Amino acid sequence: MENERLEKIALAREYVEKLANGINPLDGTELPMDDIVNNVKISRCLFFVFDVLGELTKQAKRTSADKTKKSEFRVSSDIHNTPVYEHSVRLSEVVWLINSKKISGVKKIVTRMVQNWLISIGMIARYTDETGKTRYEPTEAGLEIGIEKGETQWQYGTYTVIMCKPSAQQFILDNVESLIEYNSAELSPLNHSKKWTDEEETKMKEMLAEGKSVYEIASALGRTVKATRSRLRRKYLIR
Repeated sequence: MENERLEKIALAREYVEKLANGINPLDGTELPMDDIVNNVKISRCLFFVFDVLGELTKQAKRTSADKTKKSEFRVSSDIHNTPVYEHSVRLSEVVWLINSKKISGVKKIVTRMVQNWLISIGMIARYTDETGKTRYEPTEAGLEIGIEKGETQWQYGTYTVIMCKPSAQQFILDNVESLIEYNSAELSPLNHSKKWTDEEETKMKEMLAEGKSVYEIASALGRTVKATRSRLRRKYLIR
């Protein structure tokens, strides 16, 4: 469908160019000097349309390339058969299982990505406790697949963490394609290394004012979280 559209644009551009040069696009003969297309103003308009169609072609090809780039993730079938732990483990351990398979086209997955994906599909809920700190706990759906709350001992005390039973570990491995797709903007950001535009910075400020997280802003802009946070700090919008 896209190739057919590009072919039509190319044909239209060819016809417009010939008309702009005073040539009949159907038989290649020169048009009379008193023909309307040889009017200077009309000719200039035709050349302008010729350039616009050229830009349209470039844009369509870039969009097609971006779509191809997004589909470059290659998840081998054996990842679904990866042996899981026989006991309940933290999310970071499940992430290690995923990264051990070296998924083609995907850089290293981090725990936060899995956590945000589980939130998006309703397996984990995020809330703020009485001290103002962000906490996470499994929803009813999460409990059903084997996600539970656990405790871990740190230097400064005991912390509540999300744990995954073998069934939850298997659920994540079975749905790793969905996990990757959800995080595709960060795993393969479309605008990585590109110069920031005024439109992007305006949208970034608007989303920040709406209370959106750095992760959500980065995802919307097709930037990495690191690059987005750095830009926000450079603009003195966050510390």
